[in-house]
Amino acid sequence: MIYLFFLATPLVDPVATIRAHIAIQDYEGACQEAEKADKTRPVQEAYLAALSKNNDENKLLAVWKQYRTSREPSQEVIEDVAWGVLNQGITSSQPMIRAMGLVGASLSQDVRGVRLIKRATTDPCVFVRALAAEFAGHTRDLCLQQEMLRMFIIERDWQVRQAVIEAIGHMRIQGAAPHLRQRLTETDVTPEERLVLIEAIVNILDNVEDAELQYMASHERAGFRQLACLAIAHFNRTDKQDLLEKLVQDPRAEVRQLAYMAYGRLRLPVPKREEREATTALFAAWAIMLEQPLEGQKRLRPFLQHANEEIREMALAALVRAGKYAFPLAEELFFSTRDPYVQINLGLLMMGQRQHTERASHLVFSALMNTSERIMWKQDKIFRYLTKSDLKHREGVPHYPDAVDQMTRLEILGQLAIVRQPGVQEALTQFLREKTWGISGIASLILLTEGDDSVLEAIAPLISHPDSKVQLQAAIVMAAWGQEEKALPMLTQAYATASRQRKEQILEALGSIGAKESLPFLMDRLDESYQTLRLIAAAGILQTLYK
Repeated sequence: MIYLFFLATPLVDPVATIRAHIAIQDYEGACQEAEKADKTRPVQEAYLAALSKNNDENKLLAVWKQYRTSREPSQEVIEDVAWGVLNQGITSSQPMIRAMGLVGASLSQDVRGVRLIKRATTDPCVFVRALAAEFAGHTRDLCLQQEMLRMFIIERDWQVRQAVIEAIGHMRIQGAAPHLRQRLTETDVTPEERLVLIEAIVNILDNVEDAELQYMASHERAGFRQLACLAIAHFNRTDKQDLLEKLVQDPRAEVRQLAYMAYGRLRLPVPKREEREATTALFAAWAIMLEQPLEGQKRLRPFLQHANEEIREMALAALVRAGKYAFPLAEELFFSTRDPYVQINLGLLMMGQRQHTERASHLVFSALMNTSERIMWKQDKIFRYLTKSDLKHREGVPHYPDAVDQMTRLEILGQLAIVRQPGVQEALTQFLREKTWGISGIASLILLTEGDDSVLEAIAPLISHPDSKVQLQAAIVMAAWGQEEKALPMLTQAYATASRQRKEQILEALGSIGAKESLPFLMDRLDESYQTLRLIAAAGILQTLYK
């Protein structure tokens, strides 16, 4: 009878039970079931999956350590553990830890990362919400699209709103266009927000009909008339010269500026008007320069000696933006000035146009080496120019002004290396020896895009430099800018004796490279006592697995 009872009783699969609890989000129950079951490999793997979602990092890592002593983990298990570490970070009471967890989530391109980004959009910290919006903009996930629209409607902080509007444009959220247009009509919209709104709307549009352009160009709100200018340029509507002629006579200077910008981009003949407002006159001079170089330079010349420094800088930027059409004025000014910023901006133009390359590179190098204050690239609509840094501390980005200064100098040194300017290699060596290249993972995501090949070519030989500090700095730069695998040995060897801050940078660099052979090293770092190191290691693991 007893025999028949046991025969009739079905055997319960503990792994199935654990997974069932996970499926209904009963993570505590899943952990309890795992603790009662025999510690077979499938049970331990299910246990790790449950712990990764239960926000018990200490228990997770203890089980993980025991599991690794006898088994080679599968990719699924490694993922679970890494996500468990990130989940713990995103729930931290410290905003910077939450931000670091968010960075790791954004690098994964995984549905679990999307969930963590969505969670961060309601974070009490402004910086974390803005970061979440910025990362959301790099996806096309429908859930995050809906979240960006929700944030656009309710968010009041400008730093976050700007990130949200830009994300909406990058994601091309069609349903957001009416809301953006409505915002353009409101009286409290600032000039800064108006431009961000206009760029987002243009990014969303697939095309623009004639009637729509006519409506925009005739709208009572200046924002819509600016939108018409940008749409004409963006969609290459050279057939809409009649609208541009109307817009270039607009009573609002900001509309006329974008109208001149459209003329320049489309290479259309520019109406010869006298502009009294300096910034608008600069846009007009730039557009004319592309069609009639000498006439445009004649109009621009007075602004290069303007009493207002900002006007002088923008005039210089307009001259540089004109490229080959900036000569002979650019050549004349370059050889007569003693201003280091004018020398660098025009010297880089000369080098790019292969004009007096040797002399230009020498003066650029000399000016750069003699400029001790922080520098930065400044973007003003279509004009980009080098100037002294006016950046302040940015929440969540350690040493933000220094990080921008470092990257700007490296970019210029890289361009000088291309033309083989004597002394550049020594300058790079000294730069890496004296400066601490320490851009955080957050800063690198915000500031770095694709590495400049010229920088990588200039830095590469220094990875074999006899000075170990120069070697390590070069390896970190190469990893951050170009995901260079040749930097791997130097990074892993230097880790043991490095400071905690330097360890963070090494782990970030390894994650950027994403080489499979670094996985065991990164997994070992999950045993670190500092949460920041575990978070960066977890992010690096996911970057490597998903590369």
